Formats: sequence, structure tokens, C-alpha cells
Amino acid sequence: MRQELTRMRAERLRQGLTLKDLSGRTGIAAPDISKFERLRAIPYPSQVKRLAKAVKIPPAQLFEIVEVDDGRVPAVAATEVA
Repeated sequence: MRQELTRMRAERLRQGLTLKDLSGRTGIAAPDISKFERLRAIPYPSQVKRLAKAVKIPPAQLFEIVEVDDGRVPAVAATEVA
């Protein structure tokens, strides 16, 4: 089964983080992170920076759509995040 996820969600899952874990790392409420991951809300620039740093991907890549096959989450290239 193919699934489309934001890169932020794919990387969070790849790292084995829950929404609560990511919330603890960023100070952003878990329900808000869920909305961002599902493209149901738009985060403030300061939130984008915190999310990117927490999942270790560049801010510009957070909301790219990636396809996942059979529940496997793709690896994301390690990139230094400011």
C-alpha cells in the first residue's frame, strides 16, 4: 500500500518519535504538530525552525511530500540544520 506523507512526519516516524516526543523537543503542542504534518494548519516561521532542528532536516524540506511503500518510511539524507 502506498502512502503519501510530509517529510517531517516520515522523518519523525523513521526516528521512532511520537507526536508527544516531538512536542517535548519543540515546545509545540502535539495536536498542532499533527495538523502541520497533515497540512491542515500552517506553522509560524519560529515553529518551522524548531521542528526542522528537532527532526534534523532543513526547514525547506519539512513539508515536501514523500511516498512510502508497505509502511516503510524512507531514509532522509542527513543534512546539517542551523
